[in-house]
Amino acid sequence: MDPKVLHFLYLNGLVVLVLILYLVRRPKKRIPRLKLRNFLSKGDAMVAHTVDFANAPEQTVRRERRLNVIFQFNGHDFDAYEILGLPAGSQWQAVEVAYEKMVKSADPGDDEIYHHAFNAIRRSVSGG
Repeated sequence: MDPKVLHFLYLNGLVVLVLILYLVRRPKKRIPRLKLRNFLSKGDAMVAHTVDFANAPEQTVRRERRLNVIFQFNGHDFDAYEILGLPAGSQWQAVEVAYEKMVKSADPGDDEIYHHAFNAIRRSVSGG
């Protein structure tokens, strides 16, 4: 056999052997233990930290604002802002301008969905 081929096979065999040994003998990653409680050492006694969550920001009253307004038209659900071509939660002035633009550009009789979308947004803004 050609010495170059033999040298190539020996070298590749050595590389494969080293790779196999590395994969078998590599140190396993240890999963750290969860520290569910923080302890403060006072002499011999271990005292747990207590945290007052009464004044935490999560406890303040926050209200989520729904950005999308969903309404039904001809048995299908639609997003009113999407129908008017606006991003969800747009300002009322932008809603009025977009509504007027859509009604003017729509064919007569095809503008009913725009009326429903506008009324749905108006009801959600007024809170009723």
